[in-house]
Amino acid sequence: MTKLSGLTSQNSQLVECQACHDMGLIIHGDYATICRCQEVKRMKRLLKRSGISDAFRSKTFESYEANISILREAKKAAMKYAGGFMARGDGHYSIMLLGQPGAGKTHLAIAIANCLLDDFIPVLYTTYGDMVRELKTSQVDYQAFREAAQRYKEIEVLLLDDLFKNAYRQGEVRSTDLDAMFEIVNYRYMKKLPMVISGEHKTEELYRIDEALASRLIEMAAGRIITFDGIDLNYRMKGAVL
Repeated sequence: MTKLSGLTSQNSQLVECQACHDMGLIIHGDYATICRCQEVKRMKRLLKRSGISDAFRSKTFESYEANISILREAKKAAMKYAGGFMARGDGHYSIMLLGQPGAGKTHLAIAIANCLLDDFIPVLYTTYGDMVRELKTSQVDYQAFREAAQRYKEIEVLLLDDLFKNAYRQGEVRSTDLDAMFEIVNYRYMKKLPMVISGEHKTEELYRIDEALASRLIEMAAGRIITFDGIDLNYRMKGAVL
């Protein structure tokens, strides 16, 4: 938080957004634009209404337990991604966390999102299953479908959790699911809009599911694909008798 300059000690206050000083608008001479912090605040309200806000915000880099070298390296890479976001340039600048279930992929992905939200960068969190279901359900209403699709397409950062979770059955994913997914990914690919993706399927498996989709995702995250593998990584198995 930053203290407003030019105010007396009697009426000084702390503001969250340095760009608009919590007014919600940025003045440019004789016109004004809506500050992007308003979109971030809207996303926070959506998270709060969904009932997952507290759990979401508690997943930070500090609370991520990196007790072996591969997890420390993964955490370092995720922190580097979040720290370099503002200076990312005009590339795709996505990141993927793939592989071993229970290794903390979602935790790291959400920690990235929390860092970006703290910097007033709009992030939308969804699971693959929730996004596909919403898009397919809303197809009967064109306006509802457009609104749903645009939300996933236009948000500055899309955090897509559990890619293809429970969808890869009998060697394939439903074509309708892939069509819905491809529309979002291809739009973001063309516009160079970042995605933070977690999933259990590794890159070679993604290619088997859908080559066109996989090639875009992998290009978007080139140099920032973190792969987890090994029973020692499974947090959920700690304390279990094997």
